[in-house]
Amino acid sequence: MMAARPPYIRRQCARFRNRMAAIQAALGGDVQAMRLVLDRWLPRERLVAADMPKVTSVASAQLAAARALELATLGELTRAEAEHMSRLARNYLELCSIEKLEARVAELEAERSA
Repeated sequence: MMAARPPYIRRQCARFRNRMAAIQAALGGDVQAMRLVLDRWLPRERLVAADMPKVTSVASAQLAAARALELATLGELTRAEAEHMSRLARNYLELCSIEKLEARVAELEAERSA
C-alpha cells in the first residue's frame, strides 16, 4: 500500500509548473513574463569579487571605503554596492568606537570603586 502524498506536494508541483511556464514564455519573448521572472526569482544582489583591504583598524576601514569608491568609478561595482561596502566599513568604525568607550567606562568605574 502506497503512502499518501503530503498535501503541500500538490501546491509545490503547481508552483513549479507555473514557474516553468513563465520561464518558457520569457524565453519565447514575452516581455511581461521576462519582468516576472527577473523581478521575482533572480537575486537582487550579486556576489562581488573585489580586491578589498582587510578591515582591522580605522586606517584600513578608510582604505576600504576609498577602494569601494574607486571600484565604483571604474564600473566594477554599482553605486549601491559601493555604498553598502562603505557602510560596512563605517559600521566597523562605530563598533570600534563603542568598544573603546566601554573599555574607558570600565576603567573609570574601576578607579571610582578603588
